[in-house]
Parts: sequence; C-alpha cells; structure tokens
Amino acid sequence: MSAAIILSINYYYLAVALLSLLLIAFVVYVRFGSPIVVVGEKKIRFVDLLIPDKIWTDSIKSVRLLERMPAVRRGHEMYASRYNPQPPKAGVHWAVKGVCQVYTDEGVKHAVSYARDYAKCCIEINTTGGLFYINYKNEQKTVKLYEKIVSTVAMVGDDELVFHNDRSGLVKVLLYLIIVIIAYVLSILL
Repeated sequence: MSAAIILSINYYYLAVALLSLLLIAFVVYVRFGSPIVVVGEKKIRFVDLLIPDKIWTDSIKSVRLLERMPAVRRGHEMYASRYNPQPPKAGVHWAVKGVCQVYTDEGVKHAVSYARDYAKCCIEINTTGGLFYINYKNEQKTVKLYEKIVSTVAMVGDDELVFHNDRSGLVKVLLYLIIVIIAYVLSILL
C-alpha cells in the first residue's frame, strides 16, 4: 500500500513545479528575449509581454543611431545628471525598460525604453507621441535594426505628421485578465 501511495501522482506538486517553470521562462523572456521588433512599411511593432506598442510611420519625426542611451532620470532625488551620467551605485546601471524620463538637449523628456545595455549604441525614434529608445546587448544587432528601420520606413514631411492614440493598453489589460483567470482556475483546482 505504501508503494502505491509513493507511486501515485501528487497533482499539487506537479502544478507547483509547472507554475515555477512557467514563471522562470517568463522572467527569462522578459529579461533577455524581449522585445521583438517587427518593422513594416506602415508601422513598427514591439512584441513584448510587458510593454507592447507600435509606432505608425506617419508619426515619425526622426530616427537616429546614438553612441549610447541618454542618461535616465531615476526619481525624486536619485538620478543621473546628463552632465555626469555615472550612476550613483559604483558604476552599475540597470537597463531601463518601460516608461522613463531621459535627459536630452531640450531638457527632460518622457520616453519609452526597450534598452538592454546602457553603455551600448541605441536607436532613438522621435515621434509625435514621444521618444522611443531601443538597443540590444549585441551592437551589431542594434545597427542592423537601425538599417532596417531607415531602409523600410518611408519618412513623411513635417506638414504630414499625424498623432496616433496609444491603443496598447487594451493588449495589456487582456494579457493581465488571462493571467488572473488562469491563476484563479489553478487556485480552484488545487
């Protein structure tokens, strides 16, 4: 009888192991695999679980390849100055992914960052809706993406620029709703 108990499947531990593996896969994807940038003639899409977004090409003012990511404002009193971009913690800087504020020549601007490495070259896309920064740990990959954007996207004149409303919030809400439903169903089953 004890052998039957030992050999029987304990669904609770199996579900915990499966959820742990899914969580680890999610963290690895968010940290190392995202974003996937899809460049088209009409739009640039960022396929990302946490910050899905798109840029319509008729809203792009300029695309530049910068030597490195601009200094990012950290918060109330903890920020890196654009004149001294050394981070306050012994030369370590976390790559900023998400909505942030950056120091530009025109002052502090709101931006969306998909940066993976602070010290490497990055792509700056200036749109009617704001600034976007993209880079990868591999600089050649960043340069190839820049070349693809410049060769694929048809730039429009200043008089033809259009402001598009951000509709990526719906995708985020649907994703979070699916995650909550899955967690609720698993909590009922366990």
